[in-house]
Amino acid sequence: MIEINLLPKELQYKRFAISVDKNMVLIIVGGVVIAGLLAVYSLVFQAGKLNSLERDILQAENETARYSAEIQKIEDISLKKTQILARMSAIQVLDQNRNYWVKLLEDLVRRIPDYVWLTSVEQNPSAGARPGTPGAQPVAAKSTIEGYSFSLNAFATFLIRLKKSEMFRDIELTSIKLEETEKAKAYSFKITCNFATSEPPAATMETAQSAPAAGTQF
Repeated sequence: MIEINLLPKELQYKRFAISVDKNMVLIIVGGVVIAGLLAVYSLVFQAGKLNSLERDILQAENETARYSAEIQKIEDISLKKTQILARMSAIQVLDQNRNYWVKLLEDLVRRIPDYVWLTSVEQNPSAGARPGTPGAQPVAAKSTIEGYSFSLNAFATFLIRLKKSEMFRDIELTSIKLEETEKAKAYSFKITCNFATSEPPAATMETAQSAPAAGTQF
């Protein structure tokens, strides 16, 4: 079916024309302007806040640099205080057990034959029992005795004497090896043992002092 539009051309174009409301345009333009102003204000506010934070950071850095020397001095003093307290604690322990250590070292020295010398005697710091306690059992942690010997016979004599001591228990030879230098040859050794926490009888120490140094010759 064919339809014919008999309206004039002016009316035909007006039919498809879009009418724009001025009030709506003003509202839209106003909204855009307000949004722009808010964005500019937010940007300016954030920039000011950022500048303030940067000034605070710079001030804090300057104060840190100014007090760094004092802070370093305080840290050094704290470190020295800790070291002094540790030494005082060690001295107090040694003073409390002074008689015990004197007896132990005397017993050890008397059992060293000729051609043998010690380089270190170290007690394991994790030892649980306190030395010098009468009737106490040997400490559980292993301690070490290190030294040199010019001959195996001399070292064997030292080991036998050490096993006869009441101050040293659970004696084990950890290592022994021949070391050669430009001047001489010697056997380096390391012995692990437990230090007894009670003092030995006087007769035992006298026996160790008077024991012959048999077998120490080359």
